[in-house]
Amino acid sequence: MKGVATEAGELPVLDTLLSWPADRPRGAFAVAASNDASMSPAELTRSGRFDAAFCLDRPAAEERPQIWDRYRAEYGIDDEDLVADDEGWTGAEIESCCRLSALQASRWIRPPLTSCRSARAEGSNCPSCGGGPAAAA
Repeated sequence: MKGVATEAGELPVLDTLLSWPADRPRGAFAVAASNDASMSPAELTRSGRFDAAFCLDRPAAEERPQIWDRYRAEYGIDDEDLVADDEGWTGAEIESCCRLSALQASRWIRPPLTSCRSARAEGSNCPSCGGGPAAAA
């Protein structure tokens, strides 16, 4: 783990985190995130290190359909498309699924450039889009 460069040398990250609250500019604050706070060093979990700690859990079963609806609309995915088994998924994972689905759909709608080039080289139509020398004639 790299540290922070200073005039006196390089401070390890943990030292920087521990000294920052005393050295920080007025009005500045830090936000930290962890997948498992119990794995944090004891120096960081002592009373007074952070003003507040809270947990953001995964969305509940009744909340996930709303998240799917939001990202389906954003990425132009048909409402009748199947939804993945999303038990335990985060909102970010649902968004990623929709984004990747939209990307795959766009690849299937637009033919790969290589198939059009291959068709032109052969003097035939592209099987994906129908374009090529024979279509132009």
